[in-house]
Amino acid sequence: MAPLFAHLGRDPSPSQRLRLRAPNVARWIERMNLAVIADGEFPDVPAAFDVEDRVPPTLLPLLALIFRDWTPELLANAQAFNAWATAHRDLADGAFVALDGKKRVHPHVGPIAYRWRGCTVERVSAPQTLWHFGRFQQQLVACDGEALDRLLMVLEQAGGQEACALKLVRPIERRHYGLVLGPS
Repeated sequence: MAPLFAHLGRDPSPSQRLRLRAPNVARWIERMNLAVIADGEFPDVPAAFDVEDRVPPTLLPLLALIFRDWTPELLANAQAFNAWATAHRDLADGAFVALDGKKRVHPHVGPIAYRWRGCTVERVSAPQTLWHFGRFQQQLVACDGEALDRLLMVLEQAGGQEACALKLVRPIERRHYGLVLGPS
C-alpha cells in the first residue's frame, strides 16, 4: 500500500496517469486511506464480516499468487539472516540487524539470490520482510482449535505451508524504529 499511495497516489503526474489507466486501483488507494469508511463508494454501509466467516473464494487465488511469488524471496532473506546471525552469535540482545551493525532505515545483512518467474533475482537482503512475516507467525502460533484448523486449511489451499515453516535462528524485533536482534 505504501508505495502505491506515496509514489503513485500522491505525486501529480503518476496520480493522473493512474486515474486514467487504472481507475479501480486509484479508487482502491483512496479507499484504503479512509480508515473510518469501509468502502468509499458505499460510505453509509457499515463494515461487516461474512456471516458464515468464510474466506471469499476470490481471495484464495490472490493468496496463492502472493505465496508463489514471495516465498522464494522470503526464504532467501531467511537464509541470509540465519547465516549472518550465526556468524555473529556473540551480538547482544538489542544489537541492530544490519551488515555494518548500524541503525538503518532499510538494513540488509548481505546479498541474496532467488528464482522468480523463471528469472534469477539478485539484490541485498531485506530483514524487514522477516520481521513482518514473524508477526504473522506469532498470530499463527496464538491460534488454536477450530480457528487454527481453518487457517491451516486456507494456507494449504494457498500454498503457504513452506513460508509458514520458516525458522530464524534469532528473533528480529523492532525497537525505537529500528530492527534489532531479540533474545537468543
